[in-house]
Amino acid sequence: MNFPELEPLSPETPDTLRLSQRGILPRSVVERLLGSGSSGLGYTLPITSGTAGNPADATTYYAGSAEHALAWTTETTSGVHRIYVPKTGTISAVYLYVRIGGTIGTAENVGLYLRLNDATDITISATSTWNTADVSVSNNALTQAVTQSNFLELKIVTPTWVTNPTSVRFAGTIYID
Repeated sequence: MNFPELEPLSPETPDTLRLSQRGILPRSVVERLLGSGSSGLGYTLPITSGTAGNPADATTYYAGSAEHALAWTTETTSGVHRIYVPKTGTISAVYLYVRIGGTIGTAENVGLYLRLNDATDITISATSTWNTADVSVSNNALTQAVTQSNFLELKIVTPTWVTNPTSVRFAGTIYID
């Protein structure tokens, strides 16, 4: 990639670029913004629980946008919380933040997946643990193609906890190149 306004900060730091005199960015961020074989002009889709709740043992939940907030007691049916893809592209990352506002759970693994068209599960993490108040989960190595009008949902597969977390809510972002 060759952009005349980008230059290494110094010979010792070739992975840190100066954008003219406007600022300093890691090379990976610049390549992500400007693209590496793509336009680099991706977009994001928000995903959220909307409300806090108490997940049960060994249960699969589905969630989507704020308009379709997750009700932890009843949302075990897929295809209800659709987030429609507005433009064809490639899902390259998902970032989630889980907040445990009540009892902290034990360290059993929670499975987090992005479900495509109620048929394909894309793994975000199969080993997330909800044993701290603030949990960040991400996968920025995804390469799942999507087309306009496909739909996505967050699929959460809970373990059988020794101690279940309570007052759980989450928010996140799906990044599509």
